[in-house]
Amino acid sequence: MNLVATSSARGNTRGSAPGNMRRSWKHPSPIGTSISHWNTRNPVNNNQQPFIRILEVPLYFYPVALTDNLRKKVGSFYLNKEVQNSRQRKGTTLKQASSIALLYENLDESHYKQVKSLVKSLHNEHGIQRVCAMGFINEQQKNIPVYQTQKLEYMYFTKSDLTWTMRPKAGMMNFVNEQFDIIIDLSMNPILPLQFLLKTSLAHMKVGSSLSQSDDHLDFILELDPNASLDEYWRQVMFYLTNLKIK
Repeated sequence: MNLVATSSARGNTRGSAPGNMRRSWKHPSPIGTSISHWNTRNPVNNNQQPFIRILEVPLYFYPVALTDNLRKKVGSFYLNKEVQNSRQRKGTTLKQASSIALLYENLDESHYKQVKSLVKSLHNEHGIQRVCAMGFINEQQKNIPVYQTQKLEYMYFTKSDLTWTMRPKAGMMNFVNEQFDIIIDLSMNPILPLQFLLKTSLAHMKVGSSLSQSDDHLDFILELDPNASLDEYWRQVMFYLTNLKIK
């Protein structure tokens, strides 16, 4: 059931749901004019699919950039058609959660170290037992950076693990099928392979920012300034997931 929350200029927020199902919380907005809300948008209407024209010319005649753009358009088409797995939606705070997944694009070593520090804080400061960081590296497997290692908590996949439509291959099903209490998309812009994972994940609560353009796949959305940093975004996430009052 979709929930809605509204924010006033005074900083108080309240949420409600139809019937006898309610969620509510009260607190000031922690940073600037950032707004968070439960997702109430209607599911994607599959009757309104984008029109895609594919020229009948072998793809090796196209420049690489043009081919990548074509893949993204076709991939977006199939993302909209992707059927969401049946899952149990449940609002959860950090105090209630025992497992959390993080989705992110591995941009460079500095960004990777930031993500590792977030995983550490979830363990040490919030007592989360199971944390899994799933990173997408926009390179072929043979070109992955030396600092990236495949470990239980720091998993990754590359362009080599994608189909032509940029959908992660079947090898990612274990991650998708794990019923995390919360999955947090750290993307600050739309990343198609991560959107596929987010949409099909069986996680009970899906959290992300408006910058990822994944609103239809999220349960809780944070409206961020386009220039917001990952640290600012994370402070927002921790504030709401710590202070959210779910009744």
